[in-house]
Amino acid sequence: MSDIGLNWGLVDYLLLALILGAPGLVIGAICGALAWRRHRARGALTGAALGAIICIAAFMAWAESKLSMNFGFGDLLVLALVRSAPGLATGAAAGAWIRRADRVTGAVLGALVGGVLCLMGWTLVSQMH
Repeated sequence: MSDIGLNWGLVDYLLLALILGAPGLVIGAICGALAWRRHRARGALTGAALGAIICIAAFMAWAESKLSMNFGFGDLLVLALVRSAPGLATGAAAGAWIRRADRVTGAVLGALVGGVLCLMGWTLVSQMH
């Protein structure tokens, strides 16, 4: 145990949140702008906020689990993308087909739902062993 104290202020926490949430900010802004085409700025801001929150929550879950001993956070994100790829593709196709009037929004929303469902399926299957 160290006797060195860490004195972190509000600015330090905000910078740390910005660094940890940066991938979610970018991806969320793109998805939000694509999904909400009438109000792209609102969609980008909403998507960026949700993406950052999800990315920070994923980092905290990774840091508190045993996964942090076996995988780096970047490696885990790549693994999650590979494992969710079938759900992303299927969800995007299904969403674009279901929502024919606005195919881009349907594809984005379908990909998100399909990716989450696919990751949940992989998690359940891995827990059975």
